[in-house]
Amino acid sequence: MLDELPLLTPFILASVPLSNQLQVPFINMRNIYTIRERPSRMYSWTALITSQILIELPWNILGSTLLFLCWYWTVGFPTARAGYTYLMLGVAMPLYYTTFAQTVAAMAPSAEIAALLFSFLFSFVITLYVNILPSIHSTLLAYAHNPIF
Repeated sequence: MLDELPLLTPFILASVPLSNQLQVPFINMRNIYTIRERPSRMYSWTALITSQILIELPWNILGSTLLFLCWYWTVGFPTARAGYTYLMLGVAMPLYYTTFAQTVAAMAPSAEIAALLFSFLFSFVITLYVNILPSIHSTLLAYAHNPIF
């Protein structure tokens, strides 16, 4: 197996159930907004979406930080790339799966359909990740052995 394969796998596997868990409160808040807040025009749909994303991010980053600290050095990855890896896996990945799950939940009529639709669409992300990784690995190896400059 490739060296990069263990890097993202725990975060992808953790993101699926976390995304399914955050869809239920999102749909409940969307229903409250649709019934009560939209007719009164107290705040807009943009304010609801922004507040839902901002409230999820600190908890997602905290959970990803705990996963990163327990996982990165115990596997034996180098310390030189730890900062960039944390930025990508501890900050960018939670932002990605949170917004992806909330986008799916915004267009689904119920939590059950949102969970099914998210699992189906996220399977494309996993398939792309597994299929594109060997080509990225071979490209990086080619540049490492034949420097341009």
